[in-house]
Amino acid sequence: MSSAKPTVVVLGGCGFIGRNLVEYLIENDLVSKLRVIDKVSPEIAWLNEKQKTIFNHPLVEFVSGNLVHPATCELLFLNSAGSDSNLTWEYVINCAAETRPGQPDQIYKEGIYKLSVNCATAAARYGILKYVEISTGEICSSNKHKLKESDDHHPSSLIAKYKVQVEKALHDIPGLNFTIVRPGLVYGKSDRHNIGIY
Repeated sequence: MSSAKPTVVVLGGCGFIGRNLVEYLIENDLVSKLRVIDKVSPEIAWLNEKQKTIFNHPLVEFVSGNLVHPATCELLFLNSAGSDSNLTWEYVINCAAETRPGQPDQIYKEGIYKLSVNCATAAARYGILKYVEISTGEICSSNKHKLKESDDHHPSSLIAKYKVQVEKALHDIPGLNFTIVRPGLVYGKSDRHNIGIY
């Protein structure tokens, strides 16, 4: 890898975590190219004014797609019209997941497990340098003691149930170089679920 800034794909980049990550990467001049893939377009996502400006930055490319479908995952790595034909995507950060509360089990299974495995499988096939899976801290016990990576998981929600399954499945994908991030409570500006809009 050269000393140039990396090329990054953010899956679920219009969701709460994704749009804040996109803002951070562009605002801090950390990428040479950034592709955002989401089933929700920036025009109807809950972007604040600053994020709307960020999504119009020349380094940001939006691709509409439902990542539950394997064919869409193949589009992740194709070069867009007019872009450098030698462009390769180095990092994929998966912020995409069905996280709306109160959905049926099957919706979470498809929108978390199937989606994540599809994306990770495609990333491995294309030789992505690093795949980052945003999981959840809810997969761990709520007991107030230190945990080890080897401790049993005790998911506290359907979302966490399928995030645990994703974490296990990533280990079985040949050639996938991955990192799992387990944030605790996620909230902030424009949050609509955990703390409320502020």
